[in-house]
Amino acid sequence: NGQTVRANYNSGPAGTWARLGPFAATLTAPGALVVGATGGAANFSGIEVWRLTTTPAPAPALTAVALYPNPSPTARYVLQVPAELGPQLTYSLVSAMGRVVAQGELRLEPGSQRTSLDLAGLGLPPGMYQLRLSGNRQQALVKLMR
Repeated sequence: NGQTVRANYNSGPAGTWARLGPFAATLTAPGALVVGATGGAANFSGIEVWRLTTTPAPAPALTAVALYPNPSPTARYVLQVPAELGPQLTYSLVSAMGRVVAQGELRLEPGSQRTSLDLAGLGLPPGMYQLRLSGNRQQALVKLMR
């Protein structure tokens, strides 16, 4: 990673052996691992390279949500939410610039899959937003127009 891992090191007289390391290096793309030395005569008699490959955890499935009216002239919306999202949801409203402009909790009425979202008090300018919902280890993304 372009770093010096050992400076001014003398391994001793000829015929001695010393293990240095381990030292971590991260390759985020295919590339080369370069080992070098400066000053004096380096003798690399053995190098161990260990490879660890990780797989990212799968993201939770995205769930479909209906939002209406969309666009809304009043910034008041009705959400039709699948049952698997559960009775309590958290939301974040993200602007087109990626800024979180609102967040909070929503509760579904007992026996219903609907809830209302009132954003009228925020004074949001007209535009495109992304509504991110999560509940019950599920997620949903909805394009919201104001």
